[in-house]
Amino acid sequence: RESAVQLLRSGISLDGTPLQRAKARWINAEQLQITLTEGRTRQIRRMCDVIGVKVKKLTRVRIGNYRLGGLESGQWSTVPLFLVFPDAERFEAAKAATEAGGGAAPRGK
Repeated sequence: RESAVQLLRSGISLDGTPLQRAKARWINAEQLQITLTEGRTRQIRRMCDVIGVKVKKLTRVRIGNYRLGGLESGQWSTVPLFLVFPDAERFEAAKAATEAGGGAAPRGK
């Protein structure tokens, strides 16, 4: 079990593409907590397949800094952009200044 988690922590490849390291730990004998800094299509399921762990249920608990919860299945909520993407306000301000002729375009990291 721990060797499987160590593979996630050290970084694995999917479809020949290396993935960023994941934070992973066993919560109990049947629950594995995985934290990603990037997300690809069905990535957690595919990563678990590579390390030989069967996924019975998958629950997303957070997107960026925004904790999900308190919503029933099918419900939705409007989330301020800065909660999910903390740099959003800075980029929007820079974009507005640029469009007004007041500065250079924002650059990505």
